[in-house]
Amino acid sequence: LFRNILLSTQQEASIDGILVVDEHDRILSYNRRFGELWRIPDTLLHQPQDSALLTFVAAQLQDPQVFVQQVRAIYAQRAQTVQTKIHLADGRVFDRYTAPLIDNQQHYLGRVWFFRDITEQQLAANRLQRERAKLQGLIQAIPDLLWLKDAQGRYLLCNPVFERFFGAKEAEIVGKTDYDFVAKEVADCFRSNDQRAIDANGPVTNEEWLHFADGSGFHGLFEALKTPLYDDNGAVIGVLGIARDITQRRREQRDLRERVKEQQCLYRIFALTEDVNTPFAEQLQQVVEEIPQGWQYPEITAARILINGVVYTTPDFRETAWLLQVDGTSQQGSDLQLTVAYLKVRPLEQ
Repeated sequence: LFRNILLSTQQEASIDGILVVDEHDRILSYNRRFGELWRIPDTLLHQPQDSALLTFVAAQLQDPQVFVQQVRAIYAQRAQTVQTKIHLADGRVFDRYTAPLIDNQQHYLGRVWFFRDITEQQLAANRLQRERAKLQGLIQAIPDLLWLKDAQGRYLLCNPVFERFFGAKEAEIVGKTDYDFVAKEVADCFRSNDQRAIDANGPVTNEEWLHFADGSGFHGLFEALKTPLYDDNGAVIGVLGIARDITQRRREQRDLRERVKEQQCLYRIFALTEDVNTPFAEQLQQVVEEIPQGWQYPEITAARILINGVVYTTPDFRETAWLLQVDGTSQQGSDLQLTVAYLKVRPLEQ
């Protein structure tokens, strides 16, 4: 019961459309959002094989043939994890992420598909791109950090967002270097990446955790693009840099990985409980030992199952201040309690 509750609640609470198929491409489960996104009739969703479903979905794409080829290629390459944007004929844009479901013995159990409607984000990105093309000369309007240095690393200009980063006005920044505003080791890193762009004779990217010095206390992960600039004779005259806050995007990617891990854990548990040759008590012990693998920090996670007064635990289980406990009843009417605990404080995240 607790397995079904966890699975159904997770799927139905998701903002993504979720479809799970087994190793024979038969539909195992889906959530309500999946049907809503693709506007699928209930009669079609209830069909066991996903071939008819694939045909229905593909018909909504701008290029159905390419979509079907991509899906078949993914099914053929079972170990493949893929994230792409797909464009529908009605103008909507979906983010599609798919990953294999693998058990402890590395057996392929099937595949999970996630679909998210990113139409609004995509439209916003397209509008922003058009506006930047029109206003490329108006540096002050760009929402990312933007700066220009000469070949010696002295600042020639920057935008208001960059002013926030250094906690100083552009007039106070121009003519100075990174060493005037940040710690030496940070400045050394900035200069090294500048030189990397010059040596590459073209754009280079890197990710940097930045602490803003404007008093806001803001701390975020930024993707920096640095491009060398040249004079008419081909000599380097400086490096142009643009940095975008990708903190939220990185968190979303991490969250998506966690959802996939949870799905894989649940289906491994499902497989364990379907083994009719294993005694019930042994099944429960295997299940309780599998549960921590679905949590964000499995190395500090322990679990306990209490059923009919019998206790099954992971070897290191103990009650701590960081636990989740769920009471329920099994299909046979037995009292059931599941407890999951972190054994120590979770690691701090960036």
